[in-house]
Amino acid sequence: QDIPVAFITKIKIEKIQLSDRLFKEILEYITQLPGLDTLELSELRVAKEQLEQLLKARPFKVLLVTEVRLTNKSTGLFRSLVRGTRNFNGMTEVSIHDCDINPSTLHDLDKELHSGHLFTDSLRRLTIRNCHLMDEGIEQIFKVAGLRHVDHLDLSENGFSATLLIPLIKNHRLTNLKSLSVSYNFDVGLFLQELQSQKLRCLSLEELDVSNCNLTVEVVDSLSNSVSLSQLRKLVMDKNPEAGPAVIDALSTHWELGSLKYLSIKECNIVIGHLSKLSLSP
Repeated sequence: QDIPVAFITKIKIEKIQLSDRLFKEILEYITQLPGLDTLELSELRVAKEQLEQLLKARPFKVLLVTEVRLTNKSTGLFRSLVRGTRNFNGMTEVSIHDCDINPSTLHDLDKELHSGHLFTDSLRRLTIRNCHLMDEGIEQIFKVAGLRHVDHLDLSENGFSATLLIPLIKNHRLTNLKSLSVSYNFDVGLFLQELQSQKLRCLSLEELDVSNCNLTVEVVDSLSNSVSLSQLRKLVMDKNPEAGPAVIDALSTHWELGSLKYLSIKECNIVIGHLSKLSLSP
């Protein structure tokens, strides 16, 4: 109560039981915050109607959803998010973590959209992580999404195949993509072979996460023919036990990683002494 409402830009609703009375109080409070642009929902069970009302309370620029489940065995969490936000209208960032999105509920989603695409041109960052999308769900998302302006895409831990994503990126012209995370999905070697065959050297990634993707020296050699890493600032390749000194040699051979500012090699067969060949900037 001591904080002026004009200073509040983000509200987080976490780990609470949303009774009808409490929900009405939260809904009323949200409408009174003129500067509120970020809504975070975490570890909640919420009725479908409540979720849609909450999202319609005011326009948000950022939506962060983690471990949210619909009550009464309702399905279609993603559809409720779409309905509540009217295609995520005006949002710059949408993040959905650890939610069960049944791929079958995404079919015919385009018939419900208020415009031609799921996301408006304002969207810059999209994360759908550990939501069990599989190949079917990923294809449906790309079918209706409209991701031309997205520069950050995180589809980690969704169980889709290595050869699926690159044709989708190419066909939907994600030429603004600067940050890509595909960790915990597949054998990255197959992914990079597809990347090479599709000739997507127009991608100049600044951030790349290939954690737990069977990264080997052969993969790095393939990557050199696939994508430019001259602008890379962040490289995460955790939990790749086959990534030993030879991978570092391959990286130093193929690229001048002068822009690299962040390198994560947790649970890799690499020690600090191996990194001297990369000529990393301070």
